[in-house]
This record gives sequence, C-alpha cells and structure tokens, in this order.
Amino acid sequence: MAQEDKRPILLCRLDVPTRMQADVDAWMPKHFDDSLVHPAVTSAANYRVLHDYQTSGGLPSVFNGQCKRFIVYVASDIAGLLEWLDSPQIRGAIEDGREREGQYPEIEGEQFFVGNIYEAVEVRGALGRDFAGEGPIVAERFEVGEADRVQFDTWLNGPHLDAMSSWPGVVRVRTWKQKRDVPQRFPYTRYIGKGNRMISAEFSEGSDLSKIISSGGVRDAILDSVRWDVHLPYVRREAALNIVIRYP
Repeated sequence: MAQEDKRPILLCRLDVPTRMQADVDAWMPKHFDDSLVHPAVTSAANYRVLHDYQTSGGLPSVFNGQCKRFIVYVASDIAGLLEWLDSPQIRGAIEDGREREGQYPEIEGEQFFVGNIYEAVEVRGALGRDFAGEGPIVAERFEVGEADRVQFDTWLNGPHLDAMSSWPGVVRVRTWKQKRDVPQRFPYTRYIGKGNRMISAEFSEGSDLSKIISSGGVRDAILDSVRWDVHLPYVRREAALNIVIRYP
C-alpha cells in the first residue's frame, strides 16, 4: 500500500449542465459509497469548479474553462486501482450513472466521462492522509510531448512546485504523471484522457482563492506557468471548492 501522500488517484472532470447540478451533487455521495465498497478505494471527493468572470477581483481567464465538477478517487496503490476499474463495483457505478452521463456534453473535445489515472511524483507538505481537509484546491494539467518532457518535468517538479508551495494558505502540493499503459478496452479506455502531467495544491479551509490568486507572488507563478501554453497542445487549470469527501 502506498503512503497516503503518494497514493494514486483517478481524476474525472464533468461539464454538468446547470439544470442537473443539484441532482448530480446529491447523487454523488451514493456513487462514492458504491465505489468505496472495493477495498482498494480509500476515499473520494467532489469539487465545484469556480467560474468567475468579474472584470475586477475575479479569477484570471486561464482558470475559466469548461469543467464544472472535479472528482477525485484515491486508491491504495496502482495495482488496486486498476483492479477496481475492472471490478463489478465500478461497472455497477457506471451503470447507475448511465442516464445522467447521457445528458452531459463533451468536455474540451473529449467524451464527458474520460478521466485520468495519476501517480504521485513529488510532495511538499506531507500530511499522511488522502485529503488535506475540506478546503479548496487548484490544479494545472498539461499534455507534454517527448521533445519537451525533460525540460518540463525539471520545471514542474522543481521551481514550479516550490513556487506553488509558498502560496498563501497552501497545505500540500503534489506533482503527478499519468499512467496510460492500461488495457485498451472498456472500462480502462474511459480513463486515458488528455493531460499526462498535473500539479495540485490543497488549501486550508476558508481560504479565498480569488484573493490568493490575485496576489503578486501567485500571479508571478501563474505567468511562469502560462508560458507553456504556447508550447503545449493542451493545458487546463481549475480552482475549485469542496462539496463532499467520503471515506469507507
């Protein structure tokens, strides 16, 4: 079993239509409980992604993407996570959500259900637990080709990780790499989406992300990150508030 700070995750992102958001959020705890029946799944969380288009004091445009919900499942280890993805538990959870899924739009050129399996690379602020708490999060995901990989990974796991770790209210920051060498069949094919690198930051409860992101040092780090947007084919950023966390 992996140490808690380095447990692998399954990340799913949804563009939930406004008319369905309350229903989906109310259903999600049951969906999590169905998944948590499998012994490899140690926790799950649902986050509401912020969309803030204020001309003054709002989030910068690089955070105002299509995604509405940011969903994280944590597993004891990669072997267990892959076993879970092919288990009756997740097949049942998929079937239970099929009617809802049929009403979600594509998200950024991918089917609504495409997720990502991530393995942790580096940790700053180890906590020894799956989630820091019920505070907000910020995540950046990048699709990095072979030609850029060495330079990018050196930056992500070094200067950028260090910069994000110094942001006000940050509790823990982790970098991730995607696992794509999975069986090329259902249901694994649902979980090989875009974004083979990710950095995620967890904040203390009550943190105001709009104020944090507008501060000088944080803006400098975001500007440093945005320079990759002109090199890479896919970059997405989310700032999100916790809705629910479930444990077995």
